[in-house]
Amino acid sequence: MTYLTQDEFRRVLLAAPPQHRLWMLVAYYHGLRISEVLGLLPQDIQDGKLIIKRGKDSRTTTQSLVHHIDPLMDECGQLSRLPLQHTRLFPYHRSHAWKIFHAAVLAAGLPITAAHPHVCKHSCAMTMLENGAALNDVQARLGHKSITSTARYLHANDRTADHAALKAFGGLS
Repeated sequence: MTYLTQDEFRRVLLAAPPQHRLWMLVAYYHGLRISEVLGLLPQDIQDGKLIIKRGKDSRTTTQSLVHHIDPLMDECGQLSRLPLQHTRLFPYHRSHAWKIFHAAVLAAGLPITAAHPHVCKHSCAMTMLENGAALNDVQARLGHKSITSTARYLHANDRTADHAALKAFGGLS
């Protein structure tokens, strides 16, 4: 499974057209499918939280918006400045958004295997796991009903194994 590190995801945002960065950030922070992020409505934001009605028989979740010191990564600040004149928060067609994400990944110099919006969901899960989140917390964040859906993120790969080893042996701060 392909995913992006936080640094790689930031590079994608920088390579994306400014008007498309926010939907990508929301998808990343909340582990959303493209149809879920593009289906968000202004009323889905309430009291600093995002109410997510997920597809594929997943659970509806309510999650805090992310405040970040870096304005590019500050979901809460950007959403507060979003004009709410549309019925949907992000009035883009799915195929158009897919092409924009694909182009941004390639412009960021990342592999074509990461050039699809679903990588945001994978990246959310892997970022949480790599930073010590419990599997059931990742399950809740992604809206999975079954832990087996979430367990697929536990498969080790060279990147995660190397990170874990360096951290264990004091090679990472």
